[in-house]
Amino acid sequence: MKSVILILSVLVFLAPHWVDARTHVKITNYLYGNLELRVHCRSKDNDLGNHLLRAEQSFEFSFSPNIWGTTLFYCSFKWDGSYKWFVIYDDGRDEYNCNDATCIWQITQDRPCQVNAPGNGLLCYPWDGE
Repeated sequence: MKSVILILSVLVFLAPHWVDARTHVKITNYLYGNLELRVHCRSKDNDLGNHLLRAEQSFEFSFSPNIWGTTLFYCSFKWDGSYKWFVIYDDGRDEYNCNDATCIWQITQDRPCQVNAPGNGLLCYPWDGE
């Protein structure tokens, strides 16, 4: 009986996180020189395909992070002979870094930058693997 009560207590605690727990990611091409940006994003379970973004165009997707806090989405970025990649959503980094569960990214040649990160305005990261 105590086990059932414990399980129900945990479910009641976690329930608000499951109800409408969608996270939105928006990636915008801010490459200098009006270059086209090719974006390919995926997680362990989802391949979001290839997308071609012209200057200041965006690609958006939504998902429900897992209850273990381990959700990752990574993207490859190609332009004008360059190839970079970056973990565009890391639950450990972004769960509280995104405003209202919306993560907005500006992609430049130099680095990916998160827009409106709480208390930061613009938070830029180095490319992964560099």
